[in-house]
Amino acid sequence: MEYMVTCDLPSTLTPDFLELIPEQREIVDKMFQKGTLTSYILALDRSKLWITILGTNEEEVMEKLAKLPLMPYMRVEIYELAFHNAARVVLPAVSLN
Repeated sequence: MEYMVTCDLPSTLTPDFLELIPEQREIVDKMFQKGTLTSYILALDRSKLWITILGTNEEEVMEKLAKLPLMPYMRVEIYELAFHNAARVVLPAVSLN
Protein backbone atom coordinates (compact mmCIF):
# COMPACT_ATOMS: atom_id res chain seq x y z
CA MET A 1 0.00 0.00 0.00
CA GLU A 2 0.98 3.60 -0.49
CA TYR A 3 0.43 6.29 2.13
CA MET A 4 0.44 10.09 2.09
CA VAL A 5 2.03 11.63 5.15
CA THR A 6 1.49 15.30 5.93
CA CYS A 7 4.02 16.79 8.32
CA ASP A 8 3.63 20.14 10.06
CA LEU A 9 7.03 21.66 10.67
CA PRO A 10 7.84 24.02 13.55
CA SER A 11 7.30 27.71 12.86
CA THR A 12 10.76 28.50 14.27
CA LEU A 13 13.64 26.44 12.96
CA THR A 14 16.09 26.12 15.83
CA PRO A 15 19.82 25.47 15.39
CA ASP A 16 19.24 21.89 16.63
CA PHE A 17 16.64 21.37 13.87
CA LEU A 18 18.86 22.90 11.18
CA GLU A 19 21.83 20.71 12.19
CA LEU A 20 19.76 17.59 11.46
CA ILE A 21 18.83 18.56 7.88
CA PRO A 22 21.92 17.01 6.18
CA GLU A 23 21.33 13.70 7.99
CA GLN A 24 17.62 13.87 7.07
CA ARG A 25 18.49 14.37 3.38
CA GLU A 26 20.92 11.44 3.48
CA ILE A 27 18.32 9.10 4.95
CA VAL A 28 15.64 10.35 2.54
CA ASP A 29 18.00 9.65 -0.39
CA LYS A 30 18.60 6.10 0.89
CA MET A 31 14.84 5.56 1.28
CA PHE A 32 14.36 6.64 -2.35
CA GLN A 33 17.09 4.24 -3.47
CA LYS A 34 15.39 1.38 -1.60
CA GLY A 35 12.02 2.31 -3.14
CA THR A 36 10.48 3.10 0.26
CA LEU A 37 9.67 6.74 -0.56
CA THR A 38 7.87 7.72 -3.74
CA SER A 39 7.84 11.49 -3.19
CA TYR A 40 9.12 14.08 -0.72
CA ILE A 41 7.80 17.63 -1.07
CA LEU A 42 8.53 20.75 1.01
CA ALA A 43 6.25 23.80 0.94
CA LEU A 44 7.94 27.03 -0.16
CA ASP A 45 7.28 28.61 3.24
CA ARG A 46 8.83 25.51 4.89
CA SER A 47 5.77 25.01 7.08
CA LYS A 48 4.71 21.65 5.69
CA LEU A 49 6.25 18.51 4.26
CA TRP A 50 4.39 15.92 2.20
CA ILE A 51 5.74 12.40 1.86
CA THR A 52 4.38 9.43 -0.08
CA ILE A 53 5.70 6.16 1.27
CA LEU A 54 5.13 2.45 0.73
CA GLY A 55 4.20 0.16 3.61
CA THR A 56 1.91 -2.70 4.57
CA ASN A 57 0.10 -0.70 7.28
CA GLU A 58 0.26 2.55 9.27
CA GLU A 59 2.40 0.95 11.97
CA GLU A 60 5.06 -0.02 9.43
CA VAL A 61 4.92 3.46 7.91
CA MET A 62 5.50 5.00 11.36
CA GLU A 63 8.46 2.65 11.93
CA LYS A 64 9.99 3.81 8.66
CA LEU A 65 9.32 7.47 9.41
CA ALA A 66 10.84 7.09 12.88
CA LYS A 67 14.23 6.72 11.15
CA LEU A 68 14.05 10.34 10.04
CA PRO A 69 16.01 12.58 12.44
CA LEU A 70 13.48 15.43 12.15
CA MET A 71 10.49 13.31 13.22
CA PRO A 72 10.55 14.54 16.85
CA TYR A 73 10.00 18.09 15.53
CA MET A 74 7.05 17.23 13.26
CA ARG A 75 3.37 16.57 13.78
CA VAL A 76 2.29 13.95 11.23
CA GLU A 77 -0.94 12.62 9.81
CA ILE A 78 -1.03 9.45 7.72
CA TYR A 79 -3.56 8.68 4.99
CA GLU A 80 -3.87 5.40 3.09
CA LEU A 81 -4.11 6.11 -0.64
CA ALA A 82 -6.44 4.45 -3.12
CA PHE A 83 -3.99 5.43 -5.87
CA HIS A 84 -1.19 7.86 -6.64
CA ASN A 85 -0.64 8.97 -10.23
CA ALA A 86 2.43 11.00 -11.03
CA ALA A 87 4.32 11.95 -14.14
CA ARG A 88 7.46 9.87 -14.44
CA VAL A 89 10.65 11.11 -16.00
CA VAL A 90 11.32 9.16 -19.17
CA LEU A 91 14.77 9.30 -20.67
CA PRO A 92 15.06 9.30 -24.47
CA ALA A 93 16.23 6.13 -26.16
CA VAL A 94 20.00 5.97 -26.63
CA SER A 95 21.20 5.81 -30.22
CA LEU A 96 24.51 4.06 -30.86
CA ASN A 97 24.97 5.79 -34.24
